[in-house]
Amino acid sequence: MFIIFFFDLYHIADELAKGSSITPAAMKRYGEIFSAAILILTITALLRKIKEDPEKVFVKSLRRYVSTTQNPEVTLASLKKTWESGEQLRDWCRMDEEYIIACINGPCYANVIPVQEVVWAYKSVTRVNAVIKTDTSLMVRYANHKGGSISITEKAVDYILQQFMEKHRDIVVGHNQEVEKLYLKKDMPGLREYARRQRTGIL
Repeated sequence: MFIIFFFDLYHIADELAKGSSITPAAMKRYGEIFSAAILILTITALLRKIKEDPEKVFVKSLRRYVSTTQNPEVTLASLKKTWESGEQLRDWCRMDEEYIIACINGPCYANVIPVQEVVWAYKSVTRVNAVIKTDTSLMVRYANHKGGSISITEKAVDYILQQFMEKHRDIVVGHNQEVEKLYLKKDMPGLREYARRQRTGIL
């Protein structure tokens, strides 16, 4: 990328030099200095990112999440409670009846799933050549047609789905075409009825 940038500057330098007292060679040197400065600044920014304190990154990402909610202070207190006293599914994943919080990517960004907003949850398994399992994720969908996911062990995903079945009566658990059609049609009463039938053993 920077090599291409060098050549672009050389071309511009030649054009500018034609109508100025600065020689093409001098303009090329200026271009090299400018490009080198950009490269140094980019590397410095990346090093700062790498050296960021994971805990500070985690807190910042939580605050970004709560800023999008209606009651940021209340939400932040609830998230703190989940992280400090919620059930530990992994070192980087906690869960209670309000939230699932996991650390993802790089320094530790907070991935927050508000359980009370989930209308549909299921397990997604990625395989290579339909044989070798490479990844298991918890997939959740909200009434606003947005969603989230957490990549975690299959055992943990099964446990979370079981908790949803036992403690959250309005969440549909599992994936099939009937549920997908209800969700795509935004048929929330239909999804609630499906969830009710799941728990009464009708399905």
